[in-house]
Amino acid sequence: MLTSVEPYPLVADGLVLDQLTPGDVERVRAYCQDPDIRMWIPLPAPYGRADAHEFITGTQLQGWQTGTTRTWAIREPISAATLRLAGTVDIKLDGTGSGEIGFALAPDSRGRGIATVAVRAVLRHALAPSGIGLRRVVWKAVVGNWASRHVAVRAGFTIEGTIRSEVIHHGRPRDAWVGTVVVGDPAIESGTWADVPVQRLPGA
Repeated sequence: MLTSVEPYPLVADGLVLDQLTPGDVERVRAYCQDPDIRMWIPLPAPYGRADAHEFITGTQLQGWQTGTTRTWAIREPISAATLRLAGTVDIKLDGTGSGEIGFALAPDSRGRGIATVAVRAVLRHALAPSGIGLRRVVWKAVVGNWASRHVAVRAGFTIEGTIRSEVIHHGRPRDAWVGTVVVGDPAIESGTWADVPVQRLPGA
């Protein structure tokens, strides 16, 4: 059963996962110009401030209010007192104990393990009885999105295979890779995935 939930933060090994705010509009608009993001995530074209504002103040808040999607801003420390928006991670819930994770990272926040740490934090929370309490989390990506697949594998997903014509991507059907994590998987039970460090920027 899906119920409305107030946004809440998570702590993730040197990162902060919290709510997007109107102050993030320009940062979201800027990184959504990135060709890699636009290649793999369907977005309005062009993507302007109004689109970023609608996502932050409308779409993602509605997800919390309807209980269908929980979205977190991923914030990385760039100094002792400053956090920068690195991207977002979300989990879509189907009301039967399963969820699908998604994530996007700004180009200048890549290559330091940030996406992996954020995804692991959401996975732990999603599958914990004291968290969302799911039985399974699914990851999907259009075939060819190796960056997303690498994050999924490092985060603990088992790649189950390829489903043909699974998603409509930029207006046409595309095959998708699919991976799962379930309660009882060794990485979750042992907690051995929790110690992957985030490489911080100079001065952080």
